[in-house]
Amino acid sequence: MPTITYTVQAIWDDVQSTSIQFDISTFGEGDKFANALSGDFGATDGTVETITAIESVQISRGRDDNLDAFSMGECVVTVTDAAGRYNPVNTASPLAAKIRPLRQMRVQATVSGVTRTVFRGYIRTIDHNANSTVGRTTFTCGDLFLPLSKARPAVTNLGRDTTTGEAIGQVLSAAGWSNASLTSLETGDVVPSPGVGNSSGGSTALDLITSLLQTERGDFYIKGDGTVVFSQRYSRSTKTSSATLANVGTTAVATSDIERVRNRATITATRFDPDVTAEASDGNSIATYGQVDFSNISSPYIYDGTQATNLAQWLVSQRKTPLSPMRSLDLTISGNASLAGTVLGIEISNKITVTNTAIGQTAQQFFVEGVRHSITAGKHDVSVTLLPITNPVLVLDSTEFGVLDSAILAY
Repeated sequence: MPTITYTVQAIWDDVQSTSIQFDISTFGEGDKFANALSGDFGATDGTVETITAIESVQISRGRDDNLDAFSMGECVVTVTDAAGRYNPVNTASPLAAKIRPLRQMRVQATVSGVTRTVFRGYIRTIDHNANSTVGRTTFTCGDLFLPLSKARPAVTNLGRDTTTGEAIGQVLSAAGWSNASLTSLETGDVVPSPGVGNSSGGSTALDLITSLLQTERGDFYIKGDGTVVFSQRYSRSTKTSSATLANVGTTAVATSDIERVRNRATITATRFDPDVTAEASDGNSIATYGQVDFSNISSPYIYDGTQATNLAQWLVSQRKTPLSPMRSLDLTISGNASLAGTVLGIEISNKITVTNTAIGQTAQQFFVEGVRHSITAGKHDVSVTLLPITNPVLVLDSTEFGVLDSAILAY
């Protein structure tokens, strides 16, 4: 039977006396840890450990709705640990004083000679449970969103117009991220001067990036291998199907939900005095389902009232009907090398083709909004959250959603 093998590794950085990490570097003993963002799994200095006696791995990445921001990916690794090697208060452990949050951890899966990293991130909590039968340690990890939610970088105004991609890169750099091989930032819209502004006042790196995406409507997420990605909003329109899943799911879920309806949006451009506000609504939807508003968006990154109107109209177009909601597909990939190779290669924001005749689903293309893994002894289950492609994708210079032959923000 074809098997999938797994490798779990952690980087146990030494305590240092000179480096500092994000305002939370001290742990009572007065020592400080090295910048977790700079760790390298290829290091040969003994800081990288392959963890054995893995009992289970649970991974959850993505989002449930395409208008939401992507959430922090999470990975929970449970290890048999009778000797307390990973007990953070065990002074007799050979890793004493190194078992602390924000150390890097990654999980890899190998099938048919191909190895893929299914999670790379940073330890958030460490829980050691000792009992008379078997001791266990559980590591709960978050992806790069975790340190970005802690960092409060000082970002200097560029003094000129910039782009969403450049501004995000500026924030990442100020937060300590410098791994070019794990960075993929598209250009995105023009952001009017002064760009992201001086943020030394206390905004986190993640908050700054989220505020940029309020108007851009692109995607910012962390891939399974740890790559930080910004995709401008119309990137999805250029994608082709990267995988086909035909009648392979153990469970397929299709629903229709009135709670997803939003039929009026208000957008405020705050870079003007007075503010410029635009509104869009859908009369048919309001007559059918009642008026349901989006949360108001106020942003200094909107150029003018036309941009604000375009954004409001597009938001309403995405949620004026309860039809075509999210769907999910559950799969068991252990014991099937071909299926495992396909599914392990699926990444959030991919376009894939799915057929499931059990629910009457003929071949249709979907965007992948979330991926979950449940790995236990001898079994690997995967759940994929899908968005049916029924609404037009945002395209710049579209006569339906945008401003034809214009370089400004358009939907």
